[in-house]
Amino acid sequence: MLEDEQRPGWSQWGLLAAHCVTNLPTGISQARAWMFGERLNGSPVWVPVEKKAYQVRAGSLDRTQVPPVQIDQVVVYPGWEWIPGGEAPVEAKEAGDAALFRLATPVKVRGAIVATTEPKPGAKVSLVGFGRTSNGSAATPTTAYTLRTTVLQKQACASADVSVNDVCTDNPRRGNGPGAGAGACSGDSGGPVIKEQPGRDEVTGVISRGANVDCGESPDVSTSVASIAPWIKSVLNDEIAYGLPLTAAQGGPIPHPSIKFSTTAPMQRSDRPRVG
Repeated sequence: MLEDEQRPGWSQWGLLAAHCVTNLPTGISQARAWMFGERLNGSPVWVPVEKKAYQVRAGSLDRTQVPPVQIDQVVVYPGWEWIPGGEAPVEAKEAGDAALFRLATPVKVRGAIVATTEPKPGAKVSLVGFGRTSNGSAATPTTAYTLRTTVLQKQACASADVSVNDVCTDNPRRGNGPGAGAGACSGDSGGPVIKEQPGRDEVTGVISRGANVDCGESPDVSTSVASIAPWIKSVLNDEIAYGLPLTAAQGGPIPHPSIKFSTTAPMQRSDRPRVG
């Protein structure tokens, strides 16, 4: 959840990955879904968004300890187009795998602040999520796991179609034998990449994808929050209209029974976020 600047100590908006809340466009193979963690025991699994039930449990890392709160709005980042792909090690076109969600009612929690500076290679960050803890497991934990890791050069994630505005993170113990790696896995998508700051955590990334079918076998890619920070703040402050329909490249309209899915017009922005 993100801190409400107008009401400190309260949150109504949060971040997640766009691929979690958009459908596969016509012509995109379901086999690409494995790159985004939508897989079970190596096989791609895709459930249409209109058949998914979304809810948020805020205030505890144990999801059994807090009641669910309903989502009423999802706003997909306009730069999201199901991964640009290409031959370049680092794609010049952003992947934009991010979206904002709004709770039906605000919750009293201490939210994270939005990063405006992208972490440098070598920076220490933490990935947080409720994803599977092994490649062979179908179960997801009730308590969120935290993986402390390090930011890498973007080129280290080239096989995952890394883009200029993504963050690449290492897998601790990677390369020490089958199953020895540690990284994001199915169910972690949309979770935060956190940089601990004095007094308040800073969300620097949104977990997006890996390069291999097996989790922990390659570095992981997250959308850089610094690259979309102006857009985030424009939506949260009602400075930009967010009622536009999703484009065909984003998967098209979603007839969800209780949540409105939309996007915004593109914003004027620099090609690269500031690196701190």
